[in-house]
Amino acid sequence: MLRGLQARRSIPSRAKLPLRTVSTLPHVPSVLTIASITLGLPLALWTYKCMMMVLFQRRIIYMGYAPLGARNQYLDDLPRSALEGIQCREINLQGRDGANLSGILVHRDDTTEENIEVVLVYFQGKFQRIPIFQHLCKSTPPQRYPRIAVLAMAPRSYWKSTPRWPTQSGIIKDYSDILQYALHKFPAAQVVLYGHSLGGAAAICTLAELQQPHADRQSIPSFDRIGGLILENPFASIPAMVRALYPQKWLPYQYLAPLAFDKWDTLATLELHAGQDTLLGRVSRNMLLLLSEHDEMVPREMGARIFHLATQNCSSGGALMIEIPKALHENAWTKKAWTDEMRKYLTRFI
Repeated sequence: MLRGLQARRSIPSRAKLPLRTVSTLPHVPSVLTIASITLGLPLALWTYKCMMMVLFQRRIIYMGYAPLGARNQYLDDLPRSALEGIQCREINLQGRDGANLSGILVHRDDTTEENIEVVLVYFQGKFQRIPIFQHLCKSTPPQRYPRIAVLAMAPRSYWKSTPRWPTQSGIIKDYSDILQYALHKFPAAQVVLYGHSLGGAAAICTLAELQQPHADRQSIPSFDRIGGLILENPFASIPAMVRALYPQKWLPYQYLAPLAFDKWDTLATLELHAGQDTLLGRVSRNMLLLLSEHDEMVPREMGARIFHLATQNCSSGGALMIEIPKALHENAWTKKAWTDEMRKYLTRFI
């Protein structure tokens, strides 16, 4: 018991214990920390976004997957009204490098494939373009216009074609094979290239690759049946489109234009062939250029520049540049002026 009392006395009282002062003031970050968060985080996000745009630019440019489910659509899924008055069948062919290409052939009900007079090879063929082809075929009765068919083949990564990574050289190779197929399938018909937007640039670049100057005697005679070119809202090049879509100098996007993998430079291509006796030079002097008045994507100045280069140093030729009133980038075909100009152009091939 005495030991317990001694032990209690040896314990100092709580009042005599040293007290620790705890600061209740909040911790203030340094100026360097604040600057790093304020400036570093947005800069890191912009850098990441720019890097992703460069690395995945081909998925942004070509978009064979858009709209959602575009690669899994079938003719049987269409409503009956979508095929009213026309025949539409699926076509498959194999390219020179093993690519499997799928597409459709569209013509009027009262026309057979054997008596087709003009084949429109549509560039950037998507399944959703069938209403355009139906409208065009139904508005050109064979009593007044040539018997036409629309061949819309999908290059690699589009619709049911081989899902290879799309590149400019690969797509040009696909369209070269498609044109060869059209010339072989319809040996008595005139072939007209019809390109919309990116398809316009693809048509020009493909024509440039098909045939060397006649003086070199390296041409393929069958390509002489390519007699027409229709361009609708074409653009000058991918870098030019990047600068047009992002004109703000404070945004980094327009400075990424030189990093484009695929240029699709129509202006440079036309400059090489303007006024020359090449396939592109000959066909472009007879082209129809359609520009939407209210195009919200491609500046009309690009189309005007294409037309100027295609027709410069030409004393003769039937090239026309037509503006479609009240039309947007995608809906020019719904306007009466579009139908009228297409009809007038097709009468050249009667």
